[in-house]
Amino acid sequence: MKFERVGEFASDNGDYSRVKIHAPGKINLSLEILARRNDDFHEIKTVIQRIDLSDVIEIEERPQLIVECDDQNISDDINLVRRVADKLLEHTGCGRGAYIRLQKHIPVGFGLGGGSSDAAATIKALNKLWNLNLASGVLADIGASVGSDIPALLCETTVLGEGRGELISTAPGLDGTPIILVFPKLTMANKTKQMYGKIRPDHYTDGTATDRLIHNLRNELIVEADMSNVFETVAFETFDGLQILKDSVEGKTGLSLHLCGSGPAMFAIDKPTSIYTEVSEICSFYEAETKLVHAIISSQMY
Repeated sequence: MKFERVGEFASDNGDYSRVKIHAPGKINLSLEILARRNDDFHEIKTVIQRIDLSDVIEIEERPQLIVECDDQNISDDINLVRRVADKLLEHTGCGRGAYIRLQKHIPVGFGLGGGSSDAAATIKALNKLWNLNLASGVLADIGASVGSDIPALLCETTVLGEGRGELISTAPGLDGTPIILVFPKLTMANKTKQMYGKIRPDHYTDGTATDRLIHNLRNELIVEADMSNVFETVAFETFDGLQILKDSVEGKTGLSLHLCGSGPAMFAIDKPTSIYTEVSEICSFYEAETKLVHAIISSQMY
């Protein structure tokens, strides 16, 4: 996450510090469900790769906690940021406040983790702004109490997520690789909950596809057959027209499209000689939007 100090703001009580932080989106290079847990969560195994499509969060110290967004229709992301900030205040008892403003650039509800990344960026920025000096493990625990994938998005590398997603370790990634995102004109209320509800025990796998993916990435090999996503077993039946869009792009370009999280967005690794324009033209016929992004290089993040 990139911090930027953007100035000092005076008030009757003195100066308030202000910081700006970028919250990158993500794709899941793999996402396997191994079992259903006794706590009603699922045991998963996933490789989370950050991309350079980011929301921007500006935070200014204030007496009270206020969260706003440039898109007032995005209540879920606002609530997630508010909840993680409240948890931080509850944990520390510091009695501080802040004005938090979200600038959304990551499309909402498409499987790119924008809300969780916003929450991760917020807790990291408040730790810095309020001089709390909490260790990364403490921040991860606070984040996990709000959302299972927040600890992974606190990390500055590609990660392997296990457990319900909160148990994380460093994994090799696609550093700098160009990635084409495809956004179909599809929406679903309470999408993540509904998609998990469609998963059956016969969709469970043992995690070996993710293990193979990590092994190959460590050897700088991208084997797309190992990019397994359990939600692809149900997404193409759930989202009307998604299979047709996927088949059309793949058939005309030779690319492989993979689901982003629980969908409905998809991603493809671009060819050395980019065919982004061709993909965009195909997708426009289906009223789907596209965006060319890149996998974040870990050394670029600080």
